[in-house]
Amino acid sequence: MNTTLYYLSAAGNSLHIAKKLRETMKNTTLCSIPELLSSAQLTASSESVGFIFPLHYFGLPLLVEKFIQKLDLTNTTCIFAIASCGSPVFSDAFHQIRKLLQAKNKVLAASFHVKMISIYLPLSNLPSTDKVTKRLIAADKRIKEISSALTQGTTTNATEYMYLPSRLMHNHWTSRKAVIDQKFSCDISCRACGLCEKICPTQNIHLQDGRPVWQHHCTECLACLHVCPEKAINLGHHTKGRTRYHHPDIKISELLRNEK
Repeated sequence: MNTTLYYLSAAGNSLHIAKKLRETMKNTTLCSIPELLSSAQLTASSESVGFIFPLHYFGLPLLVEKFIQKLDLTNTTCIFAIASCGSPVFSDAFHQIRKLLQAKNKVLAASFHVKMISIYLPLSNLPSTDKVTKRLIAADKRIKEISSALTQGTTTNATEYMYLPSRLMHNHWTSRKAVIDQKFSCDISCRACGLCEKICPTQNIHLQDGRPVWQHHCTECLACLHVCPEKAINLGHHTKGRTRYHHPDIKISELLRNEK
């Protein structure tokens, strides 16, 4: 069975999952969701399709929701989803995907959480280097388990115990999407390298006079914040001085638009 893995990755976690699955699953192709969304028509030609993404405010990222709505899945017989997250306790993403697929007369055959590194710095700083390493080692073991389950055709769905409060919080967040980026700032350490502009999956950042300016169609993925080599970009007052992150096995160049 041939498989297409559609992924969204701001700091490399989801891309790492996709690449690890490709190592063990035959006839597997990787496709970046932001790169495909601009296409006039989206049709999945493979028998099996997987969506790999981070949780955004305990739910489905806005770009993934838009992508699934647009994607023609007529020729697909097996659909699964994998969410990378700091904690799987609060999650409504798989409930959201089931609803989107129901509108297409499709079902979600399997779903999985992979505990990795949460990059949402406004909430908390990254754990210590030692804890990051241990978490990523455990994540790779989990990815192997998922690969085995998918290869064997196991139909298992992750339990989303707190999906109702997660849904409320996610819906509140999406209701504010027009003003999400108003709290982003860039300090004087910026050297106009342009990485923030190149990595933004929605092309929401333009450099003006060598400084990033947000265009108000942000999805708060925080890719711009984490990729800045000078840590010049912050969101609110709590991210200043906090550790930036991208998955150690993923190069920055792999995350940039049109650079894959």
